[in-house]
Amino acid sequence: MATTFALTPQPIRLSATARQALYLAVDVSQLDALDIEVVCSVEGTATNAAINLFTGMQTDTDDGWVIPTSNFTPISGTGQQTSRVSISSGILQYLRWDVSSLGGATSLTFFIRGVGRLGNAGVGSVLSGIQQISGTTAVALTTSMTGTGNGFNVSAPNLTGSAGNNAILNIDGSNSSNLFGLSITNAGPGTDGIMFSANSLGQWYLGTYPGPGFVVLTANQAQKFVVQNEAYSTADFAYLFEASALTATKAFMRWKTFASQTGPILDIQNSSGTTIFQILADASVSPAGVYAESVGSNLASAGTISPTKSVHHVTGTTTISTINLPYTGFKGSIKLIPDGLWATNTAGNIALATTAVVSKVLQLTYDGTKWYPSY
Repeated sequence: MATTFALTPQPIRLSATARQALYLAVDVSQLDALDIEVVCSVEGTATNAAINLFTGMQTDTDDGWVIPTSNFTPISGTGQQTSRVSISSGILQYLRWDVSSLGGATSLTFFIRGVGRLGNAGVGSVLSGIQQISGTTAVALTTSMTGTGNGFNVSAPNLTGSAGNNAILNIDGSNSSNLFGLSITNAGPGTDGIMFSANSLGQWYLGTYPGPGFVVLTANQAQKFVVQNEAYSTADFAYLFEASALTATKAFMRWKTFASQTGPILDIQNSSGTTIFQILADASVSPAGVYAESVGSNLASAGTISPTKSVHHVTGTTTISTINLPYTGFKGSIKLIPDGLWATNTAGNIALATTAVVSKVLQLTYDGTKWYPSY
C-alpha cells in the first residue's frame, strides 16, 4: 500500500539559503521506500543549486540531522526544473528540506512531494472480504490480513435509515468533482471532500465541505467554535468564537497558565512574525510593541510631537508643549534621547518644564492626564 505526502504544503520561494523548520518535519517512519520529486522554478540561471532532503531522529534541534546519500540531483538551468529520487535506505524518522545553495540564481520557487510504500509491521498487507453493500441492512465489515495488529475494521450494527443520511463509512472517488473522496458522517451530506460529523446539532467538518479550507467544530446550537476560510464566506472574519447563550456571569473565554508563568499568556503576531499584541503574565498588555522597548524613527522637536514607539531620538531646538499618546488609552512611559538642545513647557499636557541635555535620556511617564518628565 502506498501513501502520498508533501514536504511543502504550498510552494516555497527563497532568495537565500534556508532550511525547513523543525516543527514542519514529516514523520516517514512507517514508510519502507520513498519516491520523491522536487519541481523548481528558477529565476535567473542556476548552476548546481542544492535542494536536498534532510533527515533526523528528533525535532527538537538540528543535532544528528544529516543529508542522506540518495538525494536530488543539483538543479541547473533556468525556468522550470524537475528532479526525482528513489530511496530505500538511509532515511531516519523525520524528513524535511534543506537548500544549501541557490547556484547563482536570483531565487528558487519549489515544492516537494512524494509517495511512500508502507511497511508490513502492524499494517494489513492483504485486504479481503470487501464487497459492495446496498440497501439499509446493518452490516459489519472486517478484513483479513497478514502481519500483526488491526488492518481495517468498520462496524455499524445499529445503523438505521437511508444510507445517504447515515453513512458510517463512505469513500467515493468515482466522481471527478470529489477531490478528496472520503466522508465519515452520522448525519447530513457527506459527498464533498473530507467530513466528520456527529449529528445535525453538533457537527465536526474537516477538509473541503462545505467550502475550501472549512473547519467547523460545533458543540451545540448555543456554543460554537468555528474556523472558517474567508474564501467560502462573505462574512468579514476568518476565525469566529461564538457563544449565543453567554450571560453576564459566564466567561466567554478562559485561559489558564502555570502559576510560575513568565512568558506571554497571549502573543498575536503578523505574517512577518512581529508581535503586534501581547497579554503578559502579570496581566498587563503590550500593544503595537510600545512596551517592547522598540526604537522608532527620529522625531523633530515641535510644539506637538507624536511618538509611536517606546524609544525615540528627538532632534532640533524647538520647545515641545504637547506629546500625543502612542495609541488611544495609553498609560506608561516613553524614553526620548535628545540630539539637540530642545526644551519642554507646561502649555500643553506636560506637567513640568525641562531643558533637554544632549545624549541624556529623558523618560516621560503618562498617568492618564499629564506627562511627567524624569528631569
